[in-house]
Amino acid sequence: MNEEAPRRLDLLGFWERHGLAAAADHGGVSIRTLYRWRAVYRRSGTEGLVPGSRRPHRTRKREWPAAVLAEIRRLREAHPNLGKRKIHPLLRWFCAEQGLRPAVVTIGRLIADGGSLRAIPPRLDNRGRMKRPRHQKPRKSKGFRARRPGEVVALDTVVGIGDGVRRYLFGCLDLRSRFALALVTPGFSSKRASDFFDLALGLFPGRVDRVLSDKPSPKPSQPRTDPPRSGICRGPTSIPPDCCRPRPSYPKKHGI
Repeated sequence: MNEEAPRRLDLLGFWERHGLAAAADHGGVSIRTLYRWRAVYRRSGTEGLVPGSRRPHRTRKREWPAAVLAEIRRLREAHPNLGKRKIHPLLRWFCAEQGLRPAVVTIGRLIADGGSLRAIPPRLDNRGRMKRPRHQKPRKSKGFRARRPGEVVALDTVVGIGDGVRRYLFGCLDLRSRFALALVTPGFSSKRASDFFDLALGLFPGRVDRVLSDKPSPKPSQPRTDPPRSGICRGPTSIPPDCCRPRPSYPKKHGI
């Protein structure tokens, strides 16, 4: 449930205990807003207090002549993946005849609206043969927030050097409850990673659904040698296949 709904419900209870004016001052809202929330709560219950979308019903749409869109498509087909800044001088002469002056930003938005205007070159090996398409791995989306403990648990490794001693640390962190566990080991290996993963699952107070990691997981064709535990199937490399990875350019998203 949205975090705003319990706050509004508590404010309505504050109204019943301390009065309307005190509730308005305490919540920083108007009296009219409190009356509206109470009416919605009586009609729809707690679900009615969840804030709805504030997006306008009618939004502005980019409307450009079909000839301009066709010219952009022609330029992109003649020069695959040509950027908006390089298309701008080529398109300027075409639009001048129609009295139009599209900006560079507008051309970029028209390219995005057009869809399927990006050509993906084939991947070839050193012999000129086409490679197989890469397997798309599940990744953690931007702005993702775990809704309950155990939904996503982050795992990572850290190497630290202090007083001339190298220390190898395994770390585990639940993104919702912030439950954390760390273990220092003599080194990194599959056996130590598997033992740490078993230790984390045993100490975690609940069920673990997914694991966030930047380490490679077993291939789907690779057999699983050990039984599943807490609903997570683990492979020989001790990293569960049902895991999501942070984007390569955002290592800080591990949560550790």
